[in-house]
Amino acid sequence: MKTQLKLPVILVVLFLLLLSGLMSQVSAEGKKDIFLQAYESYLKKNFKLALIYWKALAEKGHANAQYFLGIMYLNGQGTEISLTEAAYWFQASAEQGDVGAQYLIGEMNLKGMGLPQDYQKAGAWFKKAAEKDYPDAQYRLGEWYAEGKGGDKNLLLSYVWLKLAGANGIQKADEKGKQIQSQLTSLEIKHANRLAYQLYEQMQQNQTSFLHR
Repeated sequence: MKTQLKLPVILVVLFLLLLSGLMSQVSAEGKKDIFLQAYESYLKKNFKLALIYWKALAEKGHANAQYFLGIMYLNGQGTEISLTEAAYWFQASAEQGDVGAQYLIGEMNLKGMGLPQDYQKAGAWFKKAAEKDYPDAQYRLGEWYAEGKGGDKNLLLSYVWLKLAGANGIQKADEKGKQIQSQLTSLEIKHANRLAYQLYEQMQQNQTSFLHR
């Protein structure tokens, strides 16, 4: 039985928001670019054409195309399901900073989907996405520290990331966080709350800085 990778709700939301922006983008001549043509083909369920467009862009280093090409290989849209290809393109996109790809390649490393299972790499990718305020990655990182995946068990940091994930709407993070909190001293909890607040402020500043570029 094949392991399935379920996409979190936030990816669907991001997909729709990105689509909204992309649909308004046209070149100076009024012609849509290849990425947008791929998007429209995808929405019309012409997956084979979308795959051709996105693959051409992905091979030229287009991070967003690499991400969506990974999604198509993951779901078997316009092609056979290939976890190996999905992992390859997610990693390519993740290395260019795409936060969704960073989360997904972390999941694939964690579960050994399309590539060898590697807890250390999974944690590293989750951390990159978590530091960009990606809720699902924050939850996974909290779990990663709690379970000592890769030999890095740290209940204090687990509590910090679960607290941030909970603040971002991941309900199961609140439940897990309470379990971890019961294993910490009052001094550790105070330190963890302060660290969580500092990380939150830092992430907000980074987002503001990015928006004003």
